[in-house]
Amino acid sequence: MGSLRGVIRQKADSDEAIPSLSVNNGIATPPDQGRGARNDNEYGYPRVAVLIVTHNAKSYLPDLIQSLKNTDYPPDRVFFIFLDNASQDKTPEIIRQEFPQAHLVALPENTGFAKGNNLAAQYAQEFYPDYLVLLNQ
Repeated sequence: MGSLRGVIRQKADSDEAIPSLSVNNGIATPPDQGRGARNDNEYGYPRVAVLIVTHNAKSYLPDLIQSLKNTDYPPDRVFFIFLDNASQDKTPEIIRQEFPQAHLVALPENTGFAKGNNLAAQYAQEFYPDYLVLLNQ
């Protein structure tokens, strides 16, 4: 994940227009006219929401969390959102304890990977991200 800055920076520096999407009732739609502009800070880094859908991910979490903590992207421009699909192996508790700066949405039932990503994307809209990164556990 240390290369996230380079990937996003490359896109931000290009002239290619990449529209943000908003999610409403599980359906992605183009942004409103008022929200179409990028939210670059003074250094030119767009706001990025990294979405991670988990289910019984206890064995993957140590490496995953360490990788996320090691990212070189500006911390005020990246938001980590975990959506847990009713794990039975204490995944939400581990996330809360080991990565408290992450946002956690713990669901009472397993909604599946696709719907989990849609729900996480809907939650991410609170932060007005320019980009969504879907990261598989």
